[in-house]
Amino acid sequence: RFREFVDGLIKFRERYRGIFSVEIMVLKDINDSDAKIEELLKILERLQPDEVFVNTPYRPTTSNMAKPVTMDRLKAIKNYISKEFRLRDGSYKIKKIITENLTDIEELVNICRRHPVRIIEIQDFLKKTNIKVEELSSVRHLRLLTFNGEKFVSYRA
Repeated sequence: RFREFVDGLIKFRERYRGIFSVEIMVLKDINDSDAKIEELLKILERLQPDEVFVNTPYRPTTSNMAKPVTMDRLKAIKNYISKEFRLRDGSYKIKKIITENLTDIEELVNICRRHPVRIIEIQDFLKKTNIKVEELSSVRHLRLLTFNGEKFVSYRA
């Protein structure tokens, strides 16, 4: 099925005239070996993306199997891939609210429904809204947690 997926991407790429970006999620002991990276490079050569994002999980995941690689390993993989392809940095910070009809907290809850958010990514947002990090754990549907030594806010049903 993976080959069918790649073949579909190649067909799409042949017709698509916009900027074609590929994101790769590198997982420890799953696709971080030199052999797996070589396989990936062959696929990228077929796809010819305009830009490549190479990441590892920075947020808590729903699977115990999805473990991040070390930053040194990620850097080595990025350096290797960048010899052939343009790499992009995928980091971002949440600075403002997107939906006008929701309160700041409601919008944060909506974002956390999609994925946990690093506290460092919402520092500016918290300052502008006068919300303290400690107060987030008392907000319905939000919880604070730590993953790989970093603090996150995530959704709680």
